[in-house]
Amino acid sequence: MRNKTTLSLLVLTTFALIGVFYITSNINKMRASKSNQISFVADLIDSPRRDEETGQYFIFFDNVKAFNKVNKKDLASLNQGGILVTDVPADTPIEKKTKVIVTLKRNFATTNSLPPQILGHGVVSVKFR
Repeated sequence: MRNKTTLSLLVLTTFALIGVFYITSNINKMRASKSNQISFVADLIDSPRRDEETGQYFIFFDNVKAFNKVNKKDLASLNQGGILVTDVPADTPIEKKTKVIVTLKRNFATTNSLPPQILGHGVVSVKFR
């Protein structure tokens, strides 16, 4: 009887440890993915324009505000505004002066044009309010 109790306790402890390691691993992955992203809010300066060939939109923005000081340095190339090239949900009414909240991959690419364009593969998410 004692061996069964010891075995049951050992199995239970093993499953508990596996669960703790699994949860810890997922938390660390979430933290790492967040640190590889940059978020900012900006004002739309013109209505988005749709590219008929790709179906993506050109979103013109200005007045970029980073959500934290670390991101501010990474967004310096957008101080004078920029253009975001991305998809927009069809049911989203977007007008000039709407706020746009953008999350980018930390190593996002821009064109060398003025204003710089952020290409869609660097965009994680775009929300409007």
